[in-house]
Amino acid sequence: MKGKIEKYEIQLLDPLFYNSFPDSGAAGSSITSNFIGDISLDYSIVNSLCLVNTFFGYSTNKPNYKELRDFPILCTVAKPVDNTNEPFTRVYDFATSFVSEGYPQVSSLQMSGKTSYKQWIKRRGIGAGNKFTCFIINKSSDDLPIHFTSRIGNMKSTLCLFTKSPINYQTDTAWINIYTLGVLFHVNKLLDEPPSSIYFESFYYRIMKNISMPMLKEISEVLE
Repeated sequence: MKGKIEKYEIQLLDPLFYNSFPDSGAAGSSITSNFIGDISLDYSIVNSLCLVNTFFGYSTNKPNYKELRDFPILCTVAKPVDNTNEPFTRVYDFATSFVSEGYPQVSSLQMSGKTSYKQWIKRRGIGAGNKFTCFIINKSSDDLPIHFTSRIGNMKSTLCLFTKSPINYQTDTAWINIYTLGVLFHVNKLLDEPPSSIYFESFYYRIMKNISMPMLKEISEVLE
């Protein structure tokens, strides 16, 4: 999967919410991290640009991340740029329902029938107007559009504007997800001597910062 690398600036046109990790402090139970995951971007972009037909339903299909190997693009993690906007939203209380969030979970609702405030959650997201940068490894012979929009976040509620930018091979750096590269593409050998420590870690994300453009190019050339 050798391909050319293209850089994009991403601007949030709506607040962004997704459940990165729980928090027991003032923000309650759901915090959105200050990055946008590569897996989320991969699925969002291929659907928005009609590059791949992916089938996902809350009650029918679960994501099969191995299919990312067959996508014509592979994104890096989108890292935040210097923003003048307030990076995070206020902490919001919102009510949810096991039977109204896009998929039926009647059994879960019945089992939690005696639980106080079972549908009351706090969350904090990233404010509209904030910007991020990502790099897309494009194995197609066609260039990606200069501008396009795509939806991400919980229930695809956040519209993002993608704008192609020139790459500075001397100063630009990327954030990568070792889970994607290691488990799906088997390029662990490039990461024996990481240039930085792990920034964030969860089940599907093991993020490494400060990847130089020469190293990102080397990774793109050995993808299977």
